[in-house]
Amino acid sequence: MNDVWSPAEINGRLRESLTQSETAKVSNLGGQNSVAVSLPEKTSVEFDGIAGDHFGGLNEAAKITMKGDVGRFLANGMTGGEITIIGNTGTEAGHQLNDGILAIHGQVSGNAASFVNGGMFLISGGVSGDLGTGMTGGTVVVIGNIGGDVGKMMSGGEIYISGKITETDDMKISEVDQNDLKDVKKLFREQEINTSGLDFRRIEAEQVVEDSPIKFDEPIGLSGSLVLIPATIEKRPGIDGIDDVDISMKIGGKVSKSLKMNLPFLWNGEEGPKISTWRIGDSAPKDMNKANLIVIDLVPNKIARRFDLEGGEDLKLLVELVREGSHGNAPVMIRISGGNTGSEMKIIEKSNSDGVIIMENSIPIEADISSIRKYKNIPILIERKEVSAKEAMKYLALGASGIYITKDCKQKTMNELSKEIKRIMNAVGVQNIANLGIDSLKSLDYETSALTGVTLAGYDSIIPLWK
Repeated sequence: MNDVWSPAEINGRLRESLTQSETAKVSNLGGQNSVAVSLPEKTSVEFDGIAGDHFGGLNEAAKITMKGDVGRFLANGMTGGEITIIGNTGTEAGHQLNDGILAIHGQVSGNAASFVNGGMFLISGGVSGDLGTGMTGGTVVVIGNIGGDVGKMMSGGEIYISGKITETDDMKISEVDQNDLKDVKKLFREQEINTSGLDFRRIEAEQVVEDSPIKFDEPIGLSGSLVLIPATIEKRPGIDGIDDVDISMKIGGKVSKSLKMNLPFLWNGEEGPKISTWRIGDSAPKDMNKANLIVIDLVPNKIARRFDLEGGEDLKLLVELVREGSHGNAPVMIRISGGNTGSEMKIIEKSNSDGVIIMENSIPIEADISSIRKYKNIPILIERKEVSAKEAMKYLALGASGIYITKDCKQKTMNELSKEIKRIMNAVGVQNIANLGIDSLKSLDYETSALTGVTLAGYDSIIPLWK
């Protein structure tokens, strides 16, 4: 294949070809990222050349062979199938492997097997960085030497190493009976890797005491200090049942298939869209191509960060991987904690994602919305457990594109919320939600005005801070 082809073109043509035949071959791969992603089950594809980052990512059931070197994040989020690399790989190979067989006939330059949850990972060469950080399950076997630490934060799974490692006082190492490695050696033989004469040691998991996440100060909501302004003369009030009101919301459409909602809400529960979320440290969701929306969750939980994001520029690669996993059938959004949204939005804007979901943290969500409302072309959703129609209208007037309600909702509840939103829209004299802005709000105190840029009640202009 020509190296000017994009990952979407390569993967798309492969999927099309594999509907006619169970096997395919790709020659002279030119270093593209996110290739061999989400291929059909019970198919086999052979590559040669050079692969970029996220090669074979999110593989569910295909058999993939690569003759050549690959980049970082090999087989990221793999949930099944088999991937064989006859060459060397970059850092974080096998990141969040959940099932299947991953074999590397070469060296890993950097870390390997971070946050492996299941499956079998074989490495015939060495690993220059850390091995098995955060493992919770699965089996990792390395013939060569390990340059970094082994099994940090490891709470489950098995690690077998034949080469040299740096032993530490808190590392539990035991000799392994050859019979215990019968199944492992059988896999090596199937991979045509000779293990005769090698002695393996087993690294056992230590009991990991998980620290509670740092609790930041609870933000003080500003909604009560913001009031909606009824239309009179300057704006013409609408009349329910006579004037049409458009409160629809669209996410995506530029690169991926769009999600169109008749109301500015996402919700879990009855008649809600199917949302697939990939959380930090968790297994990647299967069947992404059947979801209506995919969320890359960057909010810290038991783990503070993703290991497949070494820098801000890697977010774009991760979005590309997930988009290929969905075959472009669903928008991809980024979920973040609030507090520093102004700076983080600059990175998200360059990621080619379809929008952002903000979870309130540290500062009032109203201030977060206000700090990024200049990004008119990126859907900005805020996350609330539940919300009233008046609260929703205030968030939308401040600059939010919609609200993601995390509480399970009935269709009746959403219909009533939709009707009330339309009634309020008519009352403030705005018939299209795209035209709703801060001119429909007044602030009741100086602090709220300073944080949101909403005109202080009793004044005809915003306070100097926003000029």
